[in-house]
Amino acid sequence: MDEVIALLVPNIVGWTAVFALFAWDEKRMTEEQRARAWPTASRRIAVVYFSPLCVPLHFLRTRRSLRGALEAVAWTAALVALLAAVDAGLDVLETAIP
Repeated sequence: MDEVIALLVPNIVGWTAVFALFAWDEKRMTEEQRARAWPTASRRIAVVYFSPLCVPLHFLRTRRSLRGALEAVAWTAALVALLAAVDAGLDVLETAIP
């Protein structure tokens, strides 16, 4: 059972974080940027299969600029840090609860 939790929790947190990031980002995009974004079904599949790795593609695809590349690096680093924190928290819980 512990293995199932260790597998599900980071995935659910990662998916939720990426979906929230994309929803927030799409609200601030221009019409031109929104036109270059993935269609809804493609975005969902990309998030579920490639969670943090789809973030740089999203920003590079929609922004096509140096700022987009920098945002891609920053948001990807933030998501990787979040997932590392979740893994560390699960490790702490695993050792604390026999």
